[in-house]
Amino acid sequence: MQANPPTTPKILYVDAMTIAPFWETEEHIRPVWKLYWNRGSGASLDFKGNEFPLKKDELTLISPLTHYIPHCPETIEHFYIHFRLPDRFARLPRGIWSIGRAPWSWEELVIPALEQSDNYTVQMRIFSLVGYALSLLPSTLFEEEQHSPLEQVFHWLERHIAEDCGNKRLSAVSGYSADTLTRHFRKETGMSPQAYIRQLRISKAAVLLRQTTLGIDEIAEACGFYDRAHFHKAFKSRTTHTPVDFRKAGQT
Repeated sequence: MQANPPTTPKILYVDAMTIAPFWETEEHIRPVWKLYWNRGSGASLDFKGNEFPLKKDELTLISPLTHYIPHCPETIEHFYIHFRLPDRFARLPRGIWSIGRAPWSWEELVIPALEQSDNYTVQMRIFSLVGYALSLLPSTLFEEEQHSPLEQVFHWLERHIAEDCGNKRLSAVSGYSADTLTRHFRKETGMSPQAYIRQLRISKAAVLLRQTTLGIDEIAEACGFYDRAHFHKAFKSRTTHTPVDFRKAGQT
């Protein structure tokens, strides 16, 4: 699902899902901004050893390349928006900010966003919600800059996850040796390059299962799995759900 008013920020994804404990297994470091809105309480994000609760009906804003660990001990309705800002804001410090309550209710914005995504008024509300959240960030934040040595690699993976993403290819993309690449990945994400890529593929597959009608074989190919059997095994190992069951659960 996409909503792109003719201006910036650029909205990439708008979706709602029921998050459960398996949410903790998904990949959560991406070169995009994220805006979260939970309909219930209980979930939280661990960032640099600090816990950020995702409070009921309150907005949470996450800057690009922020590495956090989510926790969700129970099932909660979860609405999210992924978006990008112009290049001059691409390297803002990584962090998580509690924004407060949204200016609209769940019924006024989330349900129409899912059911009438092409409606202009709905699109403008989504765009306005992003602008509202950004406007409440500290103004000094936009004067700061934080560079990731893997920034180019993360952006490349967003576009080429279906291709060969072995360490040799990533070394060519980044200009680092295999050892330096691995060292940067472990420092930035807490995992090896290939572990990160496995999680990224599972995360993208989960989005395609929820948001599209693509067949299982098509999703496996789009996310870089060898075949349907490889996708089935990897997805179930990570989420405890088969791709078919995961899709069915999202439709109920």
